[in-house]
Amino acid sequence: MVRSKKLRKLFHGIALASISLNLFLLPSYCEPIVLQGNLTHAEKLVDSGQQIGKPLARTDNCGGDKDWFQVPSWLAGEWLAISTVMTEHENVLTGESQNTSSIQESRFTDTFGYQRDKYGNVWSIKFIPDVITVHEKEHESTEPQKAKMWVVRRTLEPVSENADRALYKITEFMSKIDSAKKVIEQESRESFAWYVNLKSGQIARLVDTMSYDKDGHAVERYQKTSILRRSKVFIPKDEAGNRNLRTSFCKYLELSGQGNLIPQKTGAQENTHK
Repeated sequence: MVRSKKLRKLFHGIALASISLNLFLLPSYCEPIVLQGNLTHAEKLVDSGQQIGKPLARTDNCGGDKDWFQVPSWLAGEWLAISTVMTEHENVLTGESQNTSSIQESRFTDTFGYQRDKYGNVWSIKFIPDVITVHEKEHESTEPQKAKMWVVRRTLEPVSENADRALYKITEFMSKIDSAKKVIEQESRESFAWYVNLKSGQIARLVDTMSYDKDGHAVERYQKTSILRRSKVFIPKDEAGNRNLRTSFCKYLELSGQGNLIPQKTGAQENTHK
């Protein structure tokens, strides 16, 4: 198994981000977390649902109604990265690695939570319903309809959490498709991401990522530390693509014996389903 670095090095990355970018010093409570056992990345990771040379399979119908979990209230909503520092990089194929503190231009967003139960608790789902698409032009003259596109499907699994920290395992399957929507390239990533509540509407994101080639072999591992600020408060999302998230959530609560948590429909929801 390919082992991730100790948590101490990740939390050292937070300090690097704060000092290098002159944003702020992290509060004293951000001490290294000690978990039982060592976290390990998969030796091989490939999206068996997609095949190179074949049409892109549906990506909005994965997952089931048993894959819901609660997220901390302080983490619910949308977060925008305002700074990112690469703290370590390793070429798995050659074994070469380097410790760095390079600042990167990065403006990604993280979203937590899709439904709220009767008592206000926020819930998310393992198979993230939002499929990310990134258009790619080979040349400036390439017509938009002929540009290639990356489709990214993500899964999010909770590992552990306490009052102000949460650890998740994130898996990303990326398929590059042509104008005919045929898969022409594939990559995968697996990450262990620690989120730390810094108060005042900001969080730290410490991530240890392994990337894999089209055959599922590990090729690159890196660690990054990002500071994010809240960009949107949590708002329940009832539908995504062809999937009804509210129906899935209510079914999960009912099947898991938590029917008392099923939220009441709002007037807008009742009108929508008439």
